[in-house]
Amino acid sequence: MNKIISIIIILLLSVTNYAEAFVVKSIDELKNDISARTNSRVDKNNNPCALIRLNLPTLDQLTFGNMVVGEVCQLPGEYVLYLSPDTKQLTYSVKGVDNTIDFSDYNINIEGKKTYRIILKEDNAPTAASTSAYITANYDNQIVLVDGVPMGETPVLIESIEPGKHTIGIPNTNGITMKDTTVLIEYAEKNNINFNLKKKKPEVINVAMYGSDNDSYGWYPKWGLKMIKKGNKEGIIDLTGCEIVPPIFDAADIEKLENCGAYVVKDGEFRGLYHPDRGLIVPCEYITFYNPGNEIILAANKDKKWVGLNNKGELVIPFLGNYPFLPKASKDYFIINNKINGVDVYGIIDLHGNVIIEPQYDFLGEINEGFCVFRKKTSPYEYTTGVLDVNTKQERNLPSKYRLPGNSLDHIVSNGRIIVEEKGSNGAPEKFGALK
Repeated sequence: MNKIISIIIILLLSVTNYAEAFVVKSIDELKNDISARTNSRVDKNNNPCALIRLNLPTLDQLTFGNMVVGEVCQLPGEYVLYLSPDTKQLTYSVKGVDNTIDFSDYNINIEGKKTYRIILKEDNAPTAASTSAYITANYDNQIVLVDGVPMGETPVLIESIEPGKHTIGIPNTNGITMKDTTVLIEYAEKNNINFNLKKKKPEVINVAMYGSDNDSYGWYPKWGLKMIKKGNKEGIIDLTGCEIVPPIFDAADIEKLENCGAYVVKDGEFRGLYHPDRGLIVPCEYITFYNPGNEIILAANKDKKWVGLNNKGELVIPFLGNYPFLPKASKDYFIINNKINGVDVYGIIDLHGNVIIEPQYDFLGEINEGFCVFRKKTSPYEYTTGVLDVNTKQERNLPSKYRLPGNSLDHIVSNGRIIVEEKGSNGAPEKFGALK
């Protein structure tokens, strides 16, 4: 009898140790994953749910607490489940032993219509030596999954990865087809891995499935696109009926931003950017977007501040001015403002956010070919006006016998020349010309 009890105790301890062997490695929001929208679910209060992708080394028979909305789906390498917005904890059980994940410990606030990934790892797993891998493909900006975990977009350098077999996949949601591939990562200075991806044939959408509401939208021949509706959600299709923007948003703009190839979409009162090949590259967290004519996307955030995003939707310039006043831009520069003693002063930054000229001018005009008109306060009642060479930071003051015509200070013509008028003896203009 004692022997049997001992065996039972040993087995129970083994189960307990095994069940508690998993700990949270990371919890992240997957901003480019729109599965929570395309495969949406609502809770009992009709609130849109968040989608959770839970990964662990081996898919044991996990069970989850009653905070989960609806059924849990088990896919290769992960569990997929839904939570109500503002859910604070997730409880799961491994072979009868409960474990709780407190989202506040990871600075995560669960929001509806968003997708999150939780990665569990073995608590007592030995730490292996690591190497690096550089993953490329014939299409850039494609999300790369390594063992089911997003590691970035092609081309991507993974600086630390354990040697051995790993599964690499590229989601098909971006129009790319590639079967998950097992590769062997070896001890080397860098493992170079390249994939030849193929575009899948676009699915032709049956326009009639969206109902008669489509007729009020009509085609937009200039862009070869048509607005569509599915229920109360909007999307965009092309002339062949292929889906450009899925009808999962409250609104979608028909004209795309040329500097990033994305369309402005709206969810509630805020907007984001949806790319036909890359999905939602900027979440719906901004007031508006604007293409200033260079490679930067201007975005007005919830704090009513203009910021600069690159063509991947990443923040590169944290402040460009106060919304709604639109920052002036050229091919290579932005004009920014600051306050000194409560007075607005202006300076210049480049497209990377580097300060070229510190804010110090009372006014800066449009930048043309590296030159702009400036006005600087020299005393409480006097100003100096002239031409500023942005590259050399040199100022050329306007001689006192000249003035700018009218009230505009944006009179750069080319190569630093400005339109001026010569003052008469009584202050009336006598001559017009271009001053260099």
